[in-house]
Amino acid sequence: MSFFLAYFETNNPKSTNYSEFKDVGKFSVPHDIYGGQILILHETKSYNAAIISDETRQCANNLFVKNESRKILFNFIESRIRLSHCIMPALGGFIMKNNQNSISAQKIEIVKLDYFKNNFSMEIFKDKIFWKIIS
Repeated sequence: MSFFLAYFETNNPKSTNYSEFKDVGKFSVPHDIYGGQILILHETKSYNAAIISDETRQCANNLFVKNESRKILFNFIESRIRLSHCIMPALGGFIMKNNQNSISAQKIEIVKLDYFKNNFSMEIFKDKIFWKIIS
């Protein structure tokens, strides 16, 4: 079993530009950090998510040290936020079990991007917390 991150997107409830909601969830994670797909379950909704891994493709551990994979992840999240005010990126950590195809996001919190980047560590993902990231 290995620790990975899962990236997905939700609608930003503060956005009123309804025509841009079509962009939510239509993302392509950079190849260098893409580790596959998984389904996120939260309350009554399900979200298609990308598994985020480091360059080893065996876990996300190296993302927690300052390296190129971490920079790619942060640049990707920033680009999605800049693309549309309707997009609210979300990121959570999980331990991948054999043949697992979904994970439950039991708790989702909102955090500003700068705070998230400055406090990015494995610790912030404990207790199955997922983070919705705003600018």
